[in-house]
Amino acid sequence: MTYLFLAALFQGVWSLRDLRVSVPEAVKVGSPAILNCFFDMEGEALYSLRWYRNQEEFFRYTPKETPSAKKFAVAGIPENYIEISESNATQVKLSRTSRETSGLFCCEVSAEFPSFFTLEVSSPMIVVEPPVGKPSITGLKLQYRLGETLTANCTAPGSRPAANITWFVNNHLVEQHRYNVTEWRRTLTGDSDQTSSQLKINLTRRHLFHHSGQYRSMRIKCAASVFNVYTEWVEKFVDLDKKSRSAQAKGKEENDAVEPRSKNPNSSKDGDYWGRGRHQDSNRLIPFKPTEGSSDESKAGFLEKVSTGRSSITESHHISVILVLACLVHLKLIAYQR
Repeated sequence: MTYLFLAALFQGVWSLRDLRVSVPEAVKVGSPAILNCFFDMEGEALYSLRWYRNQEEFFRYTPKETPSAKKFAVAGIPENYIEISESNATQVKLSRTSRETSGLFCCEVSAEFPSFFTLEVSSPMIVVEPPVGKPSITGLKLQYRLGETLTANCTAPGSRPAANITWFVNNHLVEQHRYNVTEWRRTLTGDSDQTSSQLKINLTRRHLFHHSGQYRSMRIKCAASVFNVYTEWVEKFVDLDKKSRSAQAKGKEENDAVEPRSKNPNSSKDGDYWGRGRHQDSNRLIPFKPTEGSSDESKAGFLEKVSTGRSSITESHHISVILVLACLVHLKLIAYQR
């Protein structure tokens, strides 16, 4: 008898497999929900299929009984929520949901005698009370100066669960490790939660100018979402004040009009002028770093000294060549006289 039981048990292990459920991650309060349970009996007969919410059975399907489908009232799922005519061995339909319907849903499948082998798998479902309306942005000025700190506050209407807030700057997602973002939540009357978020940005040219240098307004966008049930957003624009804008435009024109001076290709510091001078490698550049208060005359004097030093090197080179040639001629004359 023991061997028969073990044989039946192992037969059940290999007959019932691939059990999985499809439960909505989130649904809007009042909406219907369909719970699916999929499995492979591998030719074995189904004994029963049961659905549980938080370990309380609310639906059972037993093909050999009449009626096959039965429903039971549990907390969060009254009997009138269960559409028995549209529920069977693979699905259960809830005609509506309430906030209390949220919970952990489990599908349990059992094989027929003699194994009665049973498998179960669970998945959570959250019933959402979404916000009513859109989020709002406050705290922004119409105009800013470069280097000024922009502070924006975004608040989503109350919901359950609380909404998530995401910031976008010029259509780019704000990453919290790069910007100063603070978020907090509070419970409102009626047991709903409200989310608020604050964004701080130290304004630079990249926020208000394209890569080409063309001016643009800065776009601040706040999006609020609760799972896939609710998504709303609001967007505002801020500008650079006219005085800073004209100064930036004037500075750009002046920079375009002045021919850039030669700089050390390996240095990014301003004020490093380069010229050719006395060095082992006559083609190597040596730096002149003007001190504070250095005039254009001192810079010009440095360039003149560099040029004079190079001329002296050239003249000395010519004299050395003449002396060598004279010595060679003298040696040949001595050899000839001998």
